Amino acid sequence: MYPYVVKGALTVLDGNMGQGKSTFTCAIAAAVTTGKPPPFVDEIEAGSVLFMSAEDDPSRVLKPRLMQAGADVSKVRFQQEPFSLDERGLALLRQELSANTPALVVIDPIIAFMKEGADGNKATETMHFMVQIDQLAREFDTAILIVRHLRKARADHAMHQGIGSISISARVRSGLILAPHPDDPRLRAVAHAKSNYAEPGPTIVFEMQSTGPRTHPRVKWHACEPELTVGELLAPPEAERGRPPRERDTATTWLESVLRKGPVKKKVLDGWAKEEGISLPTLRRAGEALGVVKSKDGKTSVWALP
Repeated sequence: MYPYVVKGALTVLDGNMGQGKSTFTCAIAAAVTTGKPPPFVDEIEAGSVLFMSAEDDPSRVLKPRLMQAGADVSKVRFQQEPFSLDERGLALLRQELSANTPALVVIDPIIAFMKEGADGNKATETMHFMVQIDQLAREFDTAILIVRHLRKARADHAMHQGIGSISISARVRSGLILAPHPDDPRLRAVAHAKSNYAEPGPTIVFEMQSTGPRTHPRVKWHACEPELTVGELLAPPEAERGRPPRERDTATTWLESVLRKGPVKKKVLDGWAKEEGISLPTLRRAGEALGVVKSKDGKTSVWALP
């Protein structure tokens, strides 16, 4: 899953409740068990998966969800009873990793597995907890994907938006944010907020498709959107920011006048827009309104009128 989920290290997936984190992790697990990479990566390491979930029942929720995702469920193991990753729990996890070393471990949500009485907001307690899990990932060369809920209050950095101490964010090597697509509420987007081992991957876009009233949704992948940033995913809706609708109209008029003179590199447009007081989310929506044609000049994105 390079560069999104890191082998031999920790990756965190942050997102609000009910927005599709479990559906996404099951789709990733399905890809691992079948060895069929999703369209946003070139290859994937096939193997087994260990699910540790404090919120979803394996037989009634996780297994049907994995089957809907097309997983080989014979390669998925689940925790049979809830336990904390205290000294005893870590020993149990080590024993499981030794006996059935998986390619991927999913811990959802990570805060629920901290030992009883531990304060997830205290840096010292959380750091010790995270170091121990990180050591297991390194020792067994497995990818451990931890899941967090987002806090309601705004943070100064996208990686600090997840619930718990920033020690969690500090220890992971890859940080992903899942949120509704800002331009289409039917879609979900997963953007890189932190990437220590590689250049951040382009933002993943997917749709949760239902096949019936009593069935779990399955993922339909859409084309990645490299220009969709994590800041845009976390930004409140324009109405909540008190932004008048005419601001987008103003940005659209400005963008059209600029592109009428010829194609412009996106980075240059960003700088000009900032000088005009136009935010990047508004600029991108203006581009959508105009139906701009996006092309590549090497690794640089170029915008032009259709």
